[in-house]
Amino acid sequence: MFKKVAIADGVAPFVDQTFGSTGAVSWADVVVGTIMFAIQIYCDFSGYSDIARGVAKLFGVDLMINFNQPYFAKNPRDFWRRWHISLSTWLSDYLYRSLGGNRGSLAFTCRNLMLTMVLGGLWHGAAWNYVLWGFYHGSVLTIHRIWTATRASAESVARSILHPIELTKIGGFLLVTLYGWLLFRAHSFDQVVDFTTILFTGFGNFSIGASLPRLSALFGIALLVSVEITQYLRGGNARFYQALPRPVTGLLIAAMLFITFMGTSNEPAQFIYFQF
Repeated sequence: MFKKVAIADGVAPFVDQTFGSTGAVSWADVVVGTIMFAIQIYCDFSGYSDIARGVAKLFGVDLMINFNQPYFAKNPRDFWRRWHISLSTWLSDYLYRSLGGNRGSLAFTCRNLMLTMVLGGLWHGAAWNYVLWGFYHGSVLTIHRIWTATRASAESVARSILHPIELTKIGGFLLVTLYGWLLFRAHSFDQVVDFTTILFTGFGNFSIGASLPRLSALFGIALLVSVEITQYLRGGNARFYQALPRPVTGLLIAAMLFITFMGTSNEPAQFIYFQF
């Protein structure tokens, strides 16, 4: 509820203003709007999944974890092991493997990856931006597959999660993911072209036309980022908070409750994935 009410609903107006604008938008509008949508769709959908898992536990049912810190992924394969795990697992089991999976040549495997992702994009709706989003991620997966299949040798040196190379991988692939969200959120192919053009030619225009996200969202994002980073540094253990001193745990819960109550003043928005 903290993710949905405080953060996702708090940034929704900013995202809607940016991608719903009929006038000129700045470079900063496109960049910040895309980042805010990445936060919105993650908090909206993972929040929905967490609520579903929590309600199921009340009835003694354990549902699978659907999100596992996807924005810490280092490559496209890692991302799809972390994002919407139920759907990506279904696509892998019933589409990718049915097409032949990786039981063939490299070209055959790449074809199956591309078909799976394009159809996965089309599953979200009969719109070109979803097809383009699927094609984009299919291309990224294909490039990664070719790279891992043809590079001279695998890296043999174990690295810390804070190693500069590891952080560079996370940061680099996060940029790839963010552009994918621009494709996903755009309401038309023309907007994709316009926003992409602005990204490459409009640098320097830092004016923001949309109204800032709600206060609950700003506080919520700061708290969520802190929690996610702490969890990552603790090896990704989702129950890391159980090892924290009790006063710290109590303060964390109190902060989440307070910010969630702040978020109840936000205009409620439908769960994004209810439309798919």
